[in-house]
Amino acid sequence: MSARQIRITYDYVDPGSYLAARLLDRWTAGRARKLEISWVPLELSAPPSLPVDARAPEWSAMSGAMRRHAAALGIPFSPPPRIPWSRKAHELALHARERGCFDSVHRALFEAHFTGSEDIGRIDALADIAAAGGLDPGEVRTVLGVDRYRPEVERLRRAARRAGIRGVPTFELDGARLEGLGAPSALWRFLGTEVDPTPAGPAAAGEESPRRLGPGDRSREG
Repeated sequence: MSARQIRITYDYVDPGSYLAARLLDRWTAGRARKLEISWVPLELSAPPSLPVDARAPEWSAMSGAMRRHAAALGIPFSPPPRIPWSRKAHELALHARERGCFDSVHRALFEAHFTGSEDIGRIDALADIAAAGGLDPGEVRTVLGVDRYRPEVERLRRAARRAGIRGVPTFELDGARLEGLGAPSALWRFLGTEVDPTPAGPAAAGEESPRRLGPGDRSREG
């Protein structure tokens, strides 16, 4: 049986993207028919625009909703109070993909931000994450220092905007698109499964999150 293919546009500092990654790990565990996931980076705020302000009302409300969903599902959630630019994290992920260890580094980047409260905008922190994922930290410092993958991160961002993707996470499967996570049950419906493989809880059952921020809310196209 062939795997289904889903495309997910995401950002490493976005709570909904993190929660989606953890939920999909659960959903695919032990299933005979796997999902082939294509992760596509999209910076919520690209330099030289200011990073996302964690204190902004809309962001705070969205993050709070995702925190409640995570608590109901038993998923750790403790992001740092300051949100860094995510460009270097995306550059590291692209480097990891070329080196054949994307999955481990991808998970480690999400975990570093949302459970370790690490600054994933700093090259030294990213080098440590890369080393734990099987990459050469010295090479990573060099690659990130010379912006080797910056053009690709910017190209993917422009392509997403042209495709009408307004924010993260955005899911594309079988010609359909789901924008934002909202309640986790919406993701199960989008995947076409009648069984929700997560623990029930008041936040998971019926709460909807506020509108998800998109790149146009925080930055200008460069």
